[in-house]
Amino acid sequence: MKVSEILIILLLAVGAIQGLVYGFILFKSTKYNKIANRILATILFLLSYRLLIQIMRLFGIGYYDSWYYVMIDLSWIHGALLYFYTKAQTQSRLKFKPKDWLHLVPVVIQISFSIFVRLQNLYWDGTKESLSWLGYYGYVVWMNNSTIYIIASILIILYAYKSNKLLNSIDQNFEIAVKKLTWIKRIIRSFLVYFSIVLIVLLVDLVIYKTASNASYFLLHAFLLLSVLYRNCRINLLDLFGRIFTKKRS
Repeated sequence: MKVSEILIILLLAVGAIQGLVYGFILFKSTKYNKIANRILATILFLLSYRLLIQIMRLFGIGYYDSWYYVMIDLSWIHGALLYFYTKAQTQSRLKFKPKDWLHLVPVVIQISFSIFVRLQNLYWDGTKESLSWLGYYGYVVWMNNSTIYIIASILIILYAYKSNKLLNSIDQNFEIAVKKLTWIKRIIRSFLVYFSIVLIVLLVDLVIYKTASNASYFLLHAFLLLSVLYRNCRINLLDLFGRIFTKKRS
């Protein structure tokens, strides 16, 4: 293994471990805004999972072995979770309604199609005729192009826009720390700007060069998301520990 690959693995491992640690602390926190903390913890767990997948693939695991069918990309859920997190932070006593679960339809579609496409390997004998029309072209579009990441970027952009509108329409009577509100807005703007740029790059690569480095793109996405979320995690944790400490002193 090359020295550069070892450094990448170490970097990914640090990111994954930090995400798991922050996520575990937030998930265990039940006293202050439990819903928001658990949504943010879920985002961190999913991003850490993505980094761990990249580590496994650098070791040659997860391409066409038994792990291949387990390591399904869940990138279409990040936008919806970001929106849920914003709602939980800006709406007191948030309760999910049946219509809210419609936001998870994209990830259900992604999982279903990923399973379908991966199962085509069981029938593939090296010829196009061994697969159905949908199986063959579905595999080509899904696995050999940046389709997953283009759609993931579009979803994050849409949900970041919705989250930003929600933040701008907060009732002035709703109590939320100015510092926390500022950080949430920065996170949303970071997602919106960054994934707009990523979408443009992906489309240019697809149209002009007919290809795109999917793994490297989403690897960079995961690291960006983790780094941005960590800042907000620190605010949540400091706020949480500050309240606990103040309560104990009183």
